[in-house]
Amino acid sequence: MAKSKKVTFKMLRADMPEVKSVEITWSGKNKTYTIDVKPVLSFEEAMEFVRETARVCAKAADVKYVPEAFDFAVKAGTLAYYAGLDIGEDESGAVYDIIYSTDLYNQVREVINEAQYLGLVNAARDKVNYERDSIVSAQGSQMNELLAKMDSVMNDGDKLMEQLSGDELRKNLDDLMRMAGTLEGKADNVVELPLKK
Repeated sequence: MAKSKKVTFKMLRADMPEVKSVEITWSGKNKTYTIDVKPVLSFEEAMEFVRETARVCAKAADVKYVPEAFDFAVKAGTLAYYAGLDIGEDESGAVYDIIYSTDLYNQVREVINEAQYLGLVNAARDKVNYERDSIVSAQGSQMNELLAKMDSVMNDGDKLMEQLSGDELRKNLDDLMRMAGTLEGKADNVVELPLKK
């Protein structure tokens, strides 16, 4: 019996049929648009889709967590990455209207690879959860740091009070009161200069 040759991913990829974009048409009130949709994203595009979708919802560096934007972010990312639509920074209102008031998103979903798409949506959700957990962890660390500093200040104050006897404490308070009285007396003797008008 002949030994079979080991099949590799490289071999399969070389023999894989070409994945072609699918042309869809979308009609607005004045014009019909032809849009080329990629059924499958490349590895790099898929990773960027996940990062960008998650960035809209959560970013630990900015202590930002907006889970209610997830559905919008996924749908906007779908139109941007699969359909190649250019989404500008200041166009979220227009993008929102196109997603939720037209059938364009649904048309794109009909021609893309469902398995990849669902995997990317799950990965984006995991990334949002990771960023959220990072935010919570950082806030917890900052709170612990603050509590440790407050505890240290309290301990230092306690040690200082232990070192002072009642007589020393009374003398220090009397000195402070005399200084306050001296300053108060000086404040009464200040001559006000007339301001030029």
